[in-house]
Order: sequence, then structure tokens, then C-alpha cells
Amino acid sequence: GDPDSAGLARSAQRVGGMLGEAMTKHAAGGETLLERVEALRKLSLKWRASLSAGEEEEAMKSFDNIFAQIEALGAKELRDVARSFAHFLALLNAAEQEYRVRRLERRRSGPLYPAREDSCAGTIQIIRQENPEIDPIEIFHQLSKQQVEIVLTAHPTEVHRRTLLAKHR
Repeated sequence: GDPDSAGLARSAQRVGGMLGEAMTKHAAGGETLLERVEALRKLSLKWRASLSAGEEEEAMKSFDNIFAQIEALGAKELRDVARSFAHFLALLNAAEQEYRVRRLERRRSGPLYPAREDSCAGTIQIIRQENPEIDPIEIFHQLSKQQVEIVLTAHPTEVHRRTLLAKHR
């Protein structure tokens, strides 16, 4: 397995703990809110595990329990729980980005960059393997004729982040 995946799990636990700590210190009814969020999170994990295992009856029980708990919440509690989950998911996205950077740095620290199929080097390698008659100089000349145009757009996570921040205000 990937040695960094344990690091990703630790990062997820760390950011979840930090959010829980912030909720208990700064949110009105913070401990109760944290307990509700944790209960819903655990039920959601149970529901997903049951679905993955093909245990449809157990999955339905978990889903019904989730639904009942959410239905029992008042408007303010529902808002706070939804915000908590939104913040948690944003923190998990940050932890995952950190994980990807670590994995990329580890890959780059090796003696050679491994050619990935979806990279330029990987594509050239595939072309050469599938067409050994093509001269590598011809590939170089064809690539030299290519033009690249840069298009700047907002990354979907940046748009999402700004939208969430605006909604939370």
C-alpha cells in the first residue's frame, strides 16, 4: 500500500479533532453539537459500510436512523450540524491536498521520474512501444510543432470554497 495513506488518515483525524475542539469552545451548545455531529458521522459510516458489504437491510436501518435524527433537529441545530459537516469536508479536502503533495514529492525524490500513462513521458513511451518503427527524432519534431495556449479559470474547489464562505456569513 501507499505509505502516505496512514498519514492521510492521521491528518483526517487531526483536522477532525481540531474542528471538534473549536466547536466545543466557540459554538453555542458546542459539546451537544459535537455529540450530534459525531453520532451522525458514525451512522453514516455504518450505512456506507453496510451498503458496500451488500447488507441492504442493515443499511436501511442505519439510513432510517440518520433520517430520524436529522428530522428531530430544529432549524438552528440543523444549520449548525450542516455547517459542521461542511467545515469538516473542507478540512478533509485540505488534508487530502497535503497528502497528494507529499506523495508527489516522494515520487519525485526517486532516482527517476516514473512515466505515468497520463503524462507526456508516459504517452511518448506508449507511442514508442506500440510503434517501434517511428523514429524518436520524428516524435521530437512533431512535439516541437505543438502550440500551447494557457487558459486561466477558477479551480472548482476554489469556487466551492468561496461559495461556502459566503453562505456561512
